[in-house]
Amino acid sequence: MGHFAAKCEKPKRASKRNERKEKEEKSVFSIVKSTETEEWIADSAASAHITGRRDWFATYREEQETFYLADNQLMIIEGRGDIEVEFMVKGQWQPGTLKNVCYHRNGTKNIFSVGQAVENGYEAKLTINGIKLINKKDGRVRAEGKRI
Repeated sequence: MGHFAAKCEKPKRASKRNERKEKEEKSVFSIVKSTETEEWIADSAASAHITGRRDWFATYREEQETFYLADNQLMIIEGRGDIEVEFMVKGQWQPGTLKNVCYHRNGTKNIFSVGQAVENGYEAKLTINGIKLINKKDGRVRAEGKRI
């Protein structure tokens, strides 16, 4: 869906695309693209956006919560806040904000909750190639991701 402008690797995109084509296809969607550590994976089963990168938060409030993952593993959330990102829309990066993102100290993947986006007024359209998030109020595509 987006990436941090300061970490943009536009010159490397072509080679990364070629590498990605060679990788085995998986049933997850990349919503954010920059470097592997900044990639956000869309998860339709996740109840919240989650990251292990405390340094990314523009706003942050400490609060402890617990979540159980699909495999019954306990995850402790240490806080929540907003993260400034860039979303891919029709081949162009657009600035935006992921709101109410959970911080999990041991998180190694950045999870984009499709359910949280739907609760906040977006419609998710999944295809064999990717995902589009559409604002229900104006019908505009606000973010796109491709299957990885």
